[in-house]
Amino acid sequence: MPRNIYPTPFIIHLADDLVEQHPDLKHLSFNLSQKYVDHQVVTEADLMKVGSALWNVLDPRVQNVFETAKTNAGTAILPIVIESNAANVQALPWETLYHPKLGFIGKNTGFTLSRRN
Repeated sequence: MPRNIYPTPFIIHLADDLVEQHPDLKHLSFNLSQKYVDHQVVTEADLMKVGSALWNVLDPRVQNVFETAKTNAGTAILPIVIESNAANVQALPWETLYHPKLGFIGKNTGFTLSRRN
């Protein structure tokens, strides 16, 4: 039986200058992308490194509100929306977003992950 989708998405509003504030994200993203281009093996550790860096740049208040939203959703699937008007922020590999306890948000069956500007 399919699970319900929680009606209120959790929206992560990101600053348009996030990449400028955290240039390491661009570097990590490029290195990950280059591994795919070069047909190298991309390990879970590679994905975790990028995903953890993405999680760690989120404001701690966002991280706390995320926990509340997850609790409120209960057993329903919580939609997560990455929101930014900046193309370079949207281009980051948000599918690798890695929560310290829940693992990869994009792979977790308790969430959906999308982008919008």
